[in-house]
Parts: sequence; structure tokens; C-alpha cells
Amino acid sequence: MRSLSRFAWIAVGLAAFVWLALEDRGLMAVQLLAAGLAGCGLLTARARRPGGVRGRWWVVGGVAAGALVGPVAVLLILLKTGAHAHPEPDFTVAEVETVVARFPLWLLVGGIAGGGAALLERSYPGGEAAQDRRGTIHPEKRA
Repeated sequence: MRSLSRFAWIAVGLAAFVWLALEDRGLMAVQLLAAGLAGCGLLTARARRPGGVRGRWWVVGGVAAGALVGPVAVLLILLKTGAHAHPEPDFTVAEVETVVARFPLWLLVGGIAGGGAALLERSYPGGEAAQDRRGTIHPEKRA
């Protein structure tokens, strides 16, 4: 899990550098980048948990990551506007309000992604299905 987390941080970091250098004024790229950063945070939190996690942890973590997308997107918008320092900002106030208004959508997307991650980890050999409540792996229960 740690190598997946590291790879995700590297990929999102490179995407952030490319996005910052471009003169892109679209909201899709900034929101996807914010979602990627929130997802990286979720993967890092999972990688640092000793033992196993239950499916509910993924769903709650996904909702928390979804809740971070809006504020992170606004910070990225402010960072890009400040870094480029054009007389006319890259993003208008209406566009920032649009990002903030999509908060409930990102909560839903985060919860669904967390549920999918819970199912994926459960089906993976050595995942939740092969662990007891304390996170101990039982070889006879592996798929």
C-alpha cells in the first residue's frame, strides 16, 4: 500500500506542476487535481494504519476526502492566480463559487469511491476477509 501511495503522490505532483505551468482556465482540471490530492491523502492514511481496516473506514475516509476537494480546489485556484499575477485573474469569483457549490457532489463521489475501495480491498487476498477484528491475518482464510 505504501508504494501505491508514493506512486500516487508522484503522479499527482507531476500533474500539479504541469497544470500550474499551463494557461488553463478550466475548472475541470483544478477539481480533478484537488480530487487527486485528496485521494493521495486517503491512500497515505490507509498505508499508515497498522493492521487492517474495516469497510466503514474506507467509506468515512472517502467522504472526508470528498469534503476536502472543494477547499483544496479553492487553494489551488488562489495559488495559480497568485503565481501567474496577471492583471486579470485566471479564475473569476463566479468560478470559485461554482467550485464551492459542488461540495455535496464531491461528498457523494468520495463516499462511492470509498465504498469501492472497501470492496476492492476486501476481495484482495490478505484483505479484510482474511483478517479478524484485531487485524491479525489468518492464512487459512486467504482466498
